[in-house]
Amino acid sequence: MLWRAATVLIYFTVIEWHPVDRVLPQFGGVQGRPRAALNIDFLMSKNGRGRDRWFSLTLQSLHIHWANKAHHVLQFDVVADPRPSHEYLDWWYQHGRRFLLLELILGDPRADAIPA
Repeated sequence: MLWRAATVLIYFTVIEWHPVDRVLPQFGGVQGRPRAALNIDFLMSKNGRGRDRWFSLTLQSLHIHWANKAHHVLQFDVVADPRPSHEYLDWWYQHGRRFLLLELILGDPRADAIPA
């Protein structure tokens, strides 16, 4: 059941979020509208040295989340053809970007100078 739990993965002081709710088709589920992503960047900038002793408070809550991972197991039906739902496609058309660098893809490559 762990592969279906939206929880934290902890390895000593390294913490990674396991966002299975964003990749349901990989597990045979239908992708619905995604929830807001959890931003844990602040955890990556900490090392526990110096005056910033945040480990005991922050890691305690994340260890409790891990201990209760059974409460965070996603329930979904496995289908033969896990296409995105209409709800997800509506969301994607509003928020997704077909091209990340529009100028690079649609620009005229002849305008760039060719180095010697």
